[in-house]
Amino acid sequence: MAIIGSAKAVVDLPKPKLHMNGLIAWLVWLFIHLMSLITYRNRARTFWNWTVAYLSRDQSLRMIIKPPDQEDII
Repeated sequence: MAIIGSAKAVVDLPKPKLHMNGLIAWLVWLFIHLMSLITYRNRARTFWNWTVAYLSRDQSLRMIIKPPDQEDII
């Protein structure tokens, strides 16, 4: 399972042999990841954070930024 973008994902499940993509796969990814959390409080908090990030289009939490090396600056 992998999220590709906003409301886009791919899911390959071995049993039953199933391949999905697009919005349905994205919803499956969200559901499976929420259900893997231990407590209801964690599920609710994570769902709320995902909803706020999706609606505000906030990508800051998911960006990986490598600072430039000192040699590259010179």
